[in-house]
Amino acid sequence: MHKTCIDTYVKTLGESTRFSRVCCGETSIIHRDDTTTFITSFKITVGNLTQTYTGCATFPHMIVDDKIMELWLTSIYLHALNLQPITESKILPPNGLSKQSIEFCDDLYTHNYQIWHNIFGRTTDLTNSITNYKELPEYNIDTLDSVAVAMSGGKESILSYHIMKLLGCKVSGIFVDYVGRIKRREGQRLYNHLALSSSHNVSRIKSDLIDLLCLVPLEFGKHSMYLSPTICLILMQAYSERLSGLTVGNEYDNTCPTVQHNVPYFGDNYEQSTVFERKISQYLKDIGINIVVFSPVYNLSETCIQWLVSKTPYLKFQESCMSPVESDGQYISCGSCAKCKRIAVMKASVGIDNTFDPSIFQDDPNHIVNSQSGSDEIETILYLLYKRGYHINSKIQLKFHPEVFSYTIDELHPLISKNIQDIIVDAISSNQKV
Repeated sequence: MHKTCIDTYVKTLGESTRFSRVCCGETSIIHRDDTTTFITSFKITVGNLTQTYTGCATFPHMIVDDKIMELWLTSIYLHALNLQPITESKILPPNGLSKQSIEFCDDLYTHNYQIWHNIFGRTTDLTNSITNYKELPEYNIDTLDSVAVAMSGGKESILSYHIMKLLGCKVSGIFVDYVGRIKRREGQRLYNHLALSSSHNVSRIKSDLIDLLCLVPLEFGKHSMYLSPTICLILMQAYSERLSGLTVGNEYDNTCPTVQHNVPYFGDNYEQSTVFERKISQYLKDIGINIVVFSPVYNLSETCIQWLVSKTPYLKFQESCMSPVESDGQYISCGSCAKCKRIAVMKASVGIDNTFDPSIFQDDPNHIVNSQSGSDEIETILYLLYKRGYHINSKIQLKFHPEVFSYTIDELHPLISKNIQDIIVDAISSNQKV
């Protein structure tokens, strides 16, 4: 998406503008020697003003067939649906999108914006849809021989990559760069490290489609479908490499719903829930794509994942940041955003980082409460910090909960792989001292 176009449009319309109509236009494909680029036009109308611009994504060279196109159009529709809360008319899917894909996208939109629907009087009863997740098909991960790993450079993707390598699978690490108005290179240092070794297969996708989120007001933006359209882009690459699985780095708290406005609610995490993983796996099967989407780490807490990452060869390449900054041509963690602080706390609590400065919480001593989802995990982190000589002024009790460093199986976190469980449990038991 052209930067000047987005900037001009935001300035012209203003952040509070409601759109009259949003249309997904035609797609063109450009093949070069080593890349394939998909380009789709969008038209957004406010009153008598219509702005047309394009969004694109560039992949390593691929042979485009109807399945690739289906995934591309699905990604386009999901990106466009982020504008539905501020669009007066129904956003129509792009031409050529199948009924199964349309139903999948509409269902995802409904769930992702469920609280918005209720707050603004568009009541949607999602109870059955959420609670009947058990009716979704189960799958056996242990039969997979090749997987793509959605790579960000964060702790979950690093551990997922490491686990799948230990399983002996053919593993392909797929990174996504945002190259439009929103610029971000995911896991640049990790990508450079892996790309230098012939024993690792990695690739990059470059996309500016996320720029559409620049048009979404803040109150809706926090519910935007950001991950699922990106997953569709990664699936295009995985399918082109004829892989049979895709791992996404979703951890335990991502798939623990609460209840708000009498609706089971995953917060901003529906796209990271086991419910979504099983739904998208079924959707792919329905359109004839034999790829299973799953997380090898969703039975683990964030803190346990961070601890286990320290036992891998990739700890020094970890980048977990909401707003990475450019330095000497590379994007590195800013060190001051909420995510950087959360990572700093977890690393210090498990003895990875001896340079932790607890003063980062002096202005907001309860920031850790807002950063960690589970109270047991918060209490455990504070307990471990205290044992290591760090004192944070907080009213939260200090208590060690051993389950934070365990492999948890329950209704929302079923056992999908005995082999993965064995690898993780062995790693935990081999390094019992936290």
